[in-house]
Amino acid sequence: MPILLGPTYIQKYLVNIIDYNLIKNDIDKARAKHAQIVIVYLHFGKQYSRVATANQKYVVKHIIRLGADIILGSHPHVLEPAEFYKTHDATLDTGFVIYSLGNFISNQRWRYSDGGAILYINLLKNNYTGSIKISKVEYVPTWVYKGPTNLGNQFMIINPCDLLKDTSLNFLSYDDIQEMLQSFSDTKETLHKNTSKILLYRPESSFYYEDIEFLNSEINKRSTLPESLSAFPDRPINLYSKP
Repeated sequence: MPILLGPTYIQKYLVNIIDYNLIKNDIDKARAKHAQIVIVYLHFGKQYSRVATANQKYVVKHIIRLGADIILGSHPHVLEPAEFYKTHDATLDTGFVIYSLGNFISNQRWRYSDGGAILYINLLKNNYTGSIKISKVEYVPTWVYKGPTNLGNQFMIINPCDLLKDTSLNFLSYDDIQEMLQSFSDTKETLHKNTSKILLYRPESSFYYEDIEFLNSEINKRSTLPESLSAFPDRPINLYSKP
């Protein structure tokens, strides 16, 4: 039996619309099967809006009341803010929501739609009490490149933090690097809009730490990179010196 949605019909087997009764049943089924953490993933929001809409906030508030521990969103094609919340009838005392993770890979080659984030949500369980909490939320910024590489024309997902240490990225032009740095700056601004507790993911390497600190200083200063990057495209990116 088709579901009437506005002027069109959507078959049940094609898509699940946001139905609170269905979401509640799914959460209850997961709990009945001893799921320790319930994550609700939503496809919602307004395309290209960099802030959550009133409807998104209403939906999230309702799903929190249904017992979700973590809520992840997508659809707007741009990154939207994240925040922590007080749960209701859930495992976690403090839950987490991100309204949109942005674009991971796409052909939308313009500011805000050319980037996104990968999240690491670290959970810590006390084996004596059985309690679970979010110990840390980290993010990896991503930027979509489209064009010529050392292996031909490609789409590539690049972590801007690799810029200074990955010599295989020497095909990037001066303009590419500027757009990537702008995307990274936009990502930081969005993810820190409602909370300062989302951290940049740092592998356990002091060399990488130093590179990220330099990259962050470049972004924060809005300084330009040496013109030699465009003048000498074969030069490995991680060889340029500080201005």
